[in-house]
Amino acid sequence: MKKRILCYGDSNTWGYIPGGFGRYDEDIRWTGVLQNEVKNWATVIENGIGGRTTCFENGWGECKNGKEGLGYALLAAYPIDIAVIMLGTNDLATRNAAVAKQGINDLVMMLKRAEGYYLTSRPVFVGEPKILIIAPPSLHPECRKGPLVFFRDKYEESRKFAEYYKEVAELQNVDYLDAADLLEVSEVDCVHMDEKGHEILGKAVARKIEEMIKE
Repeated sequence: MKKRILCYGDSNTWGYIPGGFGRYDEDIRWTGVLQNEVKNWATVIENGIGGRTTCFENGWGECKNGKEGLGYALLAAYPIDIAVIMLGTNDLATRNAAVAKQGINDLVMMLKRAEGYYLTSRPVFVGEPKILIIAPPSLHPECRKGPLVFFRDKYEESRKFAEYYKEVAELQNVDYLDAADLLEVSEVDCVHMDEKGHEILGKAVARKIEEMIKE
């Protein structure tokens, strides 16, 4: 049976085209790039929602709380072999990177104890939980004058993701990837990845997951 990989994220996982011009096709989104890279041995389950935060509702409509949505995603997708989480950017609109750090830590703990949280009839993970947390790409430096006003003063805050998420990964003994070390988001809206960014991230996640499987 093929491995099953759940990718849980926000609009950059959904595939939002910078500037609000729609959604990238599935083969362009980073999850689609990942699927193409692992197509011979794994299935990728994409679960991205625009505006999703790590752990709270943000006033942008219902269903934005990452903690509340995790159970729905798991129960729809399990059994899974690997869970990949990339959240935190939307936390900056009304909170800060420290809140995102705590939110990611909580999500990892919930994944590790998924059977107890969700009372599933079968294990959520195949074997020991394998979890990859991705520190989101930093906002573009030009966000200070970008079109999304709630991110205009958050560039420096977004640069804290890498350090904070690495600390969570080490504390929880899970795998880690820093998207900001790989790519820069589009200058069009200073938040979302362009096609090249999706390609880079998808291939990097594929390499990382291959390492995790070998371990």
